[in-house]
Amino acid sequence: MKNDRGVKNFDGTQAGLYPHLKITNETFPRVLATRKVENDGAEYFGAFLTKTALRILIDFVNRTFRLRSCDIPIDGKFSVPCTQHYDKRCLAPCVESLCDRDRYLAMVDVVRLFLANRRSEFSEALQFRIQLASDALDFEAAAYWRDILDAVEKYWSNPRWNVWLDGDAVDTFEIENDADALRIFLVTQRGRYVLGRKFFSYERETSIGEAMSKIIQGFYQRYAPKEIRVSRDFADRKTLAIYLSDKFGRQVPITLLTKNTRRASTSRAVRLTRDETELDGAKPEASAKAISSDLKRLFGLKRQPRRIECFDVAHISGRGFVAAWSVWISGDFVGSEYGWRISPETTELASLVEAVVFRLSKTDRPDLITLDGGKPQLNAVTEMLSQSRIASAEIIAAAKPPGKHSGVAYFLSQSREPIEFDEMSPSQNMLKILRDDAHDLANRVHRDLRDTKHNYELAAVLPSINEAERRSILRISGSIRKLTTLSETDVFNLYDARTARKVVHDLNVFRNGNSQPVTPLIVPIRFDDPDGSADDLRPIFTSK
Repeated sequence: MKNDRGVKNFDGTQAGLYPHLKITNETFPRVLATRKVENDGAEYFGAFLTKTALRILIDFVNRTFRLRSCDIPIDGKFSVPCTQHYDKRCLAPCVESLCDRDRYLAMVDVVRLFLANRRSEFSEALQFRIQLASDALDFEAAAYWRDILDAVEKYWSNPRWNVWLDGDAVDTFEIENDADALRIFLVTQRGRYVLGRKFFSYERETSIGEAMSKIIQGFYQRYAPKEIRVSRDFADRKTLAIYLSDKFGRQVPITLLTKNTRRASTSRAVRLTRDETELDGAKPEASAKAISSDLKRLFGLKRQPRRIECFDVAHISGRGFVAAWSVWISGDFVGSEYGWRISPETTELASLVEAVVFRLSKTDRPDLITLDGGKPQLNAVTEMLSQSRIASAEIIAAAKPPGKHSGVAYFLSQSREPIEFDEMSPSQNMLKILRDDAHDLANRVHRDLRDTKHNYELAAVLPSINEAERRSILRISGSIRKLTTLSETDVFNLYDARTARKVVHDLNVFRNGNSQPVTPLIVPIRFDDPDGSADDLRPIFTSK
């Protein structure tokens, strides 16, 4: 089902929804998490609760159906697939010979049924594919679809992973109206289990009926609960119930809470929501302008930073150094501009310096550089900049607490005393997230280079043919070693003339030592819509 209109509050802003998943409106669609439903041509599914179970679901969709998670342009013209394909998390539509658009969209159709929770249709669709492959004696394809069906049925059988709100939940609205403001707390439950909580606030001039009308018409876009309960009566309560019932084709009553229907678990959830709301209200504004202004003040910068980049280096026992950087621009973490380099250096500090020099040599230079490290990292980079003619930038470092690689103890700069990390500061938390992104990317690149390098050896031996042809040849020859020992006669006996000529040429180049190694293709990936307020919905990886 496609959404035909955005979810808007009465003031024109986007309504804050429970988490949803969207199939993007792209040539090769992706599945992204979002809290916004917009008129962008995408297909939206949800709402989904709880947040933890949804993060597990995102991982399950990725590793089971293998739709792409990269945010780079795809045209099928890549010569080799990225490391996500070899990690069995992508169908590789970037390589047309491995997965053309028709095959990719066929999988999108399957994912659509799964996300919509149309279980009988999903099972029938996969049984059809299994039977079709079996009739064609393509038992490998039949087994492929059977494995997907088995995985999904196992997922369905786990009650803790039942994230769909398909009319089995109850929503309770606790309404507080005083002289200052109208506050409305929403608690969603399945039985006695609290699945989710939301908070809505309105000016005191807004009546309860007006507020509830806006919430119900804006919030219930993709799902409706089994029942809605309200702590106070309001005008048009029955009219809104009819509206929801007509919209979703079933009865959605809006009932008044009584002593018998008020749950203790609901009251506890409302108290928690109220406490969290008060804490959130105490935090300073987290706009891009406020963050930049705070960083300027905090570190004594010459100007407010617009583009901030964080750098980290990964290695194992002082070998195979990889430097990576993450990018924040005017309030957004811009994943498409994250990058990495295989360092030619032999130490961590030299690799870090080399990556910073590389970035500062480009036209899109950062205003502020954050280093993952302490005084050694800060001193090495600032000393390099002071001795070079490269355009400089402001430099700070984020030092970790002893033994806690995921934390930040304090920030360092050349001109000020160490600044202890303040977890209530939006600007410092932004730097921590940026540091975490650089750290995660450096480690992923290093791991992928180490673990998937062998997958690219065949492409280095046979660069003149496509990836599907390479794999077919490898199946026939048995191994790369056996392939490289084939004579010209053997090659022409095994393959068609066109392919054989290319294979013979490539083998001669390889044997003469003139072949070029193929670096594993590592691309940026993301599972949340960058404009969907869902950066806390990154997947929990449960298994490969």
